[in-house]
Amino acid sequence: MPTGWGTAVYAGGVRAGDTVVVYGIGGVGINAVQGAAYAGAKFVIVVDPVAFKRETALKLGATHAFATAAEARRLGLKIMAGCMVATSLAMAAALLLAQDAEWVDLDGPLLLERDRVPGLTYTSGTVMPVPAALWG
Repeated sequence: MPTGWGTAVYAGGVRAGDTVVVYGIGGVGINAVQGAAYAGAKFVIVVDPVAFKRETALKLGATHAFATAAEARRLGLKIMAGCMVATSLAMAAALLLAQDAEWVDLDGPLLLERDRVPGLTYTSGTVMPVPAALWG
């Protein structure tokens, strides 16, 4: 399925050594797992409440699988939302995760020579609401 694979490998720009988290292991999510593993991600973490989906993800490239983000926290993992350099498309999704994160660094698009259009808008250090057109 090109959607999940393409998001990880092309649009998401996953590179060797990256950490990727996939929330929801449906048709698109499982292919994002495979794409991230193919691209060389060091850690591919999945979060899905369905045990069969987590087990399948582990067989297809995930390195860790959790039923909920709360489960990951109980095991000592912490959530950070952010990226040193990423497009607005990656940061828009991260805004949702940032609401439950200990650390947030979502200035990735500001460090790019060229971001996607439309992109996120930053005003006085605040990320403005995501424009609907960003999602396609």
